[in-house]
Amino acid sequence: MTNVPVRFVRADGQTIQLPVTTLTLDVDRGTMAMPLPFMGSSRLGVDLNLSKAVILMEGVFTDDDLFNIGTPTASSSIIDFSRVDTNGSGSSSIDENTRFDIDQEIEIILNGRTVDNLTGVNTGIKLKSTDGTIKILYGTKSSESHSYNGSIYQFSIGTTHGIQVGNLAAGGSGYSIGNNIATSGGTGTNCKVNITGVNSGAVTSFTIAHPGKNFGTGQTITISGGNGDATFTVSQVGTTLTATQMATNLVSLINDGALSTPINEFSASLVPSPRSGESDVAVRITQIVTGTDGDNATPVCDSAIWNNTYWKPHINTFDGGSNAEGVFHGMSAGDKVMSLYATLNNSNNPGITGALVRGVGGRIADMVVDTKWGDYIMGIQIPFNSTVNAEDGQKYKPVNFFMPTGMFEHTGTKSVNNAVSASTEVSNVHSNNDRAFIKGFVTKATFVQIGGEPVYTFNIQFTPASIII
Repeated sequence: MTNVPVRFVRADGQTIQLPVTTLTLDVDRGTMAMPLPFMGSSRLGVDLNLSKAVILMEGVFTDDDLFNIGTPTASSSIIDFSRVDTNGSGSSSIDENTRFDIDQEIEIILNGRTVDNLTGVNTGIKLKSTDGTIKILYGTKSSESHSYNGSIYQFSIGTTHGIQVGNLAAGGSGYSIGNNIATSGGTGTNCKVNITGVNSGAVTSFTIAHPGKNFGTGQTITISGGNGDATFTVSQVGTTLTATQMATNLVSLINDGALSTPINEFSASLVPSPRSGESDVAVRITQIVTGTDGDNATPVCDSAIWNNTYWKPHINTFDGGSNAEGVFHGMSAGDKVMSLYATLNNSNNPGITGALVRGVGGRIADMVVDTKWGDYIMGIQIPFNSTVNAEDGQKYKPVNFFMPTGMFEHTGTKSVNNAVSASTEVSNVHSNNDRAFIKGFVTKATFVQIGGEPVYTFNIQFTPASIII
């Protein structure tokens, strides 16, 4: 639950971040049990569902340069090239364990294209940044791992007669571990390898970083670097890149600052598959700019070819962004205590009066309500880590406590499955059952300065209430 603080919700919709160290959620069912006469102390219990609730919080206010809570976070997404997206596929032939990197399916997606021909390429994946900028990155049939030609960002998911498997023939000398090492020899071009093992300068193991094109089995390939004498023999060529190669190519494209027009809105890294746990087959794409504006319904396979086939990589869209907002952001400890102390000593519930003023209509009426009564604390957002709501690849998802009340609530509506993301903003502070927060008011608060230092402890009692008048 990184950087998601407890927050008071004011009547004007702004939030107050609270550095809570101890949280107590107390419920008193208000039941009673009475012994019955002549019944051997048997007791009659009465439970009319008249529960009382109180939330107790302890914490410490400090200057923001000493301890800053509510640090903004950036939205991120995951594209998993080892698995297909089964959502809406309409096909019983694929399930969550179906691989994306299968030869015949990649051939269908690439639709018989000629290697390195980017004309009319239609296998785009759309990304949307926090400011609304759209980038479309194309999965292509290319001998280059990635490139930008002035109009098209591409990363290779297929090729022609690329090296899929090679057997080390000679370890050579003078080599060291490294990635994307060029090669030479054979009838093809652009094959690159990762040197994964070296012993006294001799290559002991390697992987194909990118398969290049137009090679043949049995050909001898030389690995560049060292003394130029490490070689391997091509034992298998093909069209489809592995999931790791696809993921690596996409990461390289997004992070390549040497492109003529770099992709500055996002960063990328290799991560395990959120579905299978397989290493380095998925890409986490992270917004560069923090905040909830980065949460959106992309990445999305944004072209007809993806929609005309059932085979597209599995995608988790952008989520997890949070803002460093709130009226207490950037304040000293004393500023925070003074602001909250003044508010709690004299603030009015907008209630019916505020509704009447707003009923007049117009922005001026809204400003009057917010200026006069906007600081009234109407509720609280309390985050917790949920495994039930966690998405693919996550252990937890931060969501908010909620307090369902009313005669229409039932077993399903009270389920933890209904908890909303901790970054969710309250859409209506006057709602009686908005899952984004718990409605109520502060009933008691105590602030204590410690030893003359710019540090204040607090004890705050909050009482949930569905209707406040």
